[in-house]
Amino acid sequence: MPRSPIVAMLLCGLLLAGCGGSDADSPKERFIADGDKLCDSLGERFAKLAATRVSQSPKETLKNATSYRTLTRELSGGLEKLERPKGDAEAERLVRLAARLTSVARRQKITSQRIIEAIDKRDAAAVRRRAAAFNRVARSEQIRVATQFDRGMSAYGFKNCGRSS
Repeated sequence: MPRSPIVAMLLCGLLLAGCGGSDADSPKERFIADGDKLCDSLGERFAKLAATRVSQSPKETLKNATSYRTLTRELSGGLEKLERPKGDAEAERLVRLAARLTSVARRQKITSQRIIEAIDKRDAAAVRRRAAAFNRVARSEQIRVATQFDRGMSAYGFKNCGRSS
């Protein structure tokens, strides 16, 4: 190691070692690490819900829509509470996308409730309309927002959030 403090500082700068500091302590890395912990804590519950049969009763659909809304609220609320790098537009966009997932899940839950109400009233036309509305939300917006969130989290550097690309 050179004896000159100036040379030592230059070497530290060139090696990007930080001489005692590291990128792991940067606001972005802390945000990623904390977000990965959050996703880890929710991952098993999301996986269990994703493994649920598609052909199910309306009451089972409502139960799953309620579970999905609960999970997305926990994800969104947890990300919202994390300290994000100041001025990082992508981090802010990811938090907004998580909030949009919760909004979509809320609409799915409400539509599921309305389907059950229509079934109870034996209103076949209302059941068809509401089922079509549920499918529109599920097929288009939910998939689109979830895909944007998933890809964004992966691209940002998360390891346990946004696993697919």
